[in-house]
Amino acid sequence: MRRCAGYDRVVMKDSQAPLPAVIALPAVYVGAAAALAGGLLALDAALGDSIPAVLRVGPSTAQSLLVSFAGTFLTVVAVVFWVRIYALQMSAEGLSSRVLRSFMTDRVQRHSMAFIIGTIAFVLVALRGVPDRGAGLATVPHLTVNVACLLALCVAGAVVFAVHNAVAVGRVGTLIRWQTDACVELIRATHPEAGAARLEESPPDDGGREGHPVRSTERGFVQRLDEDALLRTLPAGTRAVMGVRIGEFVMDGTTLCAIAAGADGDAKRCEESVRRTFAIGHDPTLEQDLGFGIRQLVDVAERTLSQSSRDSTTAREVVVHLGAVLRELLLRDLPAPSRPGEAGRWVVRPRATSMEEYVDAALDRIRTYGAHYPEVALTLLSTIGMLVRELDREGLADRAAPLYRQARLVVLGAEESDLLEHDVERVRQGARDAGVLEEGRGG
Repeated sequence: MRRCAGYDRVVMKDSQAPLPAVIALPAVYVGAAAALAGGLLALDAALGDSIPAVLRVGPSTAQSLLVSFAGTFLTVVAVVFWVRIYALQMSAEGLSSRVLRSFMTDRVQRHSMAFIIGTIAFVLVALRGVPDRGAGLATVPHLTVNVACLLALCVAGAVVFAVHNAVAVGRVGTLIRWQTDACVELIRATHPEAGAARLEESPPDDGGREGHPVRSTERGFVQRLDEDALLRTLPAGTRAVMGVRIGEFVMDGTTLCAIAAGADGDAKRCEESVRRTFAIGHDPTLEQDLGFGIRQLVDVAERTLSQSSRDSTTAREVVVHLGAVLRELLLRDLPAPSRPGEAGRWVVRPRATSMEEYVDAALDRIRTYGAHYPEVALTLLSTIGMLVRELDREGLADRAAPLYRQARLVVLGAEESDLLEHDVERVRQGARDAGVLEEGRGG
């Protein structure tokens, strides 16, 4: 992930690439391979009979090799893709499709496939320079054929590496770590350190004006907002009051924002430019939506605790990784609810997600599904206890209220479940050991 100017532009490395970007990588490999083949054919023609004897290949052998390479490489592409899909199915059967998207756009997969496709292009170009059977040795592109043989060995190595990567990357633990790292990077890019936020003046009072609405013209999820572009687009002395959050689903006609405190004519003239600063797509992304990243992790735990899986070990692994995400979040400040620009321009976000909402999003569903699993409840309590101690150590104990509330709900869920009294007492003791049931704490 790279951080661009301002809060508004956070680009994730593992975001799902659009179709042109998916095609672009194989096209680069194909172009490079075709250029290499053309250059080698020209070099072969220039060298003529000066090729060392050890590198010389007969016309029939050269033609047979290149034809067999072309057919084999086409088969290899299909086999590698099938193996990756099979490894995905076997290694990550219980995962949500939203989580698996990062696996399907893995860079190793894309580059290995593109390399094999590029090698096919090299062989096809090289075939054009191979003479018919019975021609003299001097007319055979010896260097080109030898490089094709070398590339065949490289393809074999790429296949082995791609299959190994498919198995390694398809493991649930790897996907959980990927998602956790992505969430932590997003938090660090968009949330200032505690106490480090620059205090901004509040936007001027608009006298209660509702402002000119900018409405969506399409359906989908709000994936991104380019606030820098929005501030440049607004007329001087105006503000854009957000009507939606990043990650929300909007319909045709949904108010994306309202342009307030400016002349109505100016607001109407810039309406289309303002609308273009919102990126709306078919699927939510983690580009600016931390809540979506948290939901992806929760999805993993929820699926593994389902009736078909009952995998409490993976759920516990998710809980501790969610603890890492919440720790990074709770020890930082939320983004400011308003952002000034030049010439009296403002972006105002009155519906920003609160710390409590993030905590509930991370713990509610796992707490509910894990009520019948003492191990999951104990892991939740120990993670909550760790977060509470971290907040106390940093002098941010006032942020712990939603954590105490979640801890009480964990214990209450165990008490009202069908667990044995012995297991319920284990959960109560776990809460006492974690120090998260202190009387009077958490509201």
